[in-house]
Amino acid sequence: ATLPQSSQNSLTTLASTFSNCLSLQSVNLPTAMTGVTTCSSTFNDCRSLTGATFPASMTSLTLFPNAFLNCSSLQSVTLPTTINGGGATCFSSTFNGCENIKSITLPTTITSNTTPTTMQTTFQNCYSVKILHYQQVY
Repeated sequence: ATLPQSSQNSLTTLASTFSNCLSLQSVNLPTAMTGVTTCSSTFNDCRSLTGATFPASMTSLTLFPNAFLNCSSLQSVTLPTTINGGGATCFSSTFNGCENIKSITLPTTITSNTTPTTMQTTFQNCYSVKILHYQQVY
């Protein structure tokens, strides 16, 4: 799926955008989407989705609860190196049920500025995780 060029600069949320798209395999998130702050339930139950890469320009992201909930075919996710300018974020249940995910790249800003409550069940039922990248930002 590719989002229309005309909407890319004005979007502030991707909440539930692709939720329950059972056949969705990949998504092209363009670099022009710099104002997006919310990815709540964006890919919830997209059971055919295998990978997701968010462009480095999406630095305003703050909310990811249930973003990839039950994406059982998901194997890898890469998030921008810095999100929300280093502010607090919510990753509650983000990868819950992603039983085949093997690689996740997390920016430093989500783990250094969050509380345990905002990370509840983030990796629950992620049985295949082998690589958890933690990017140190200098």
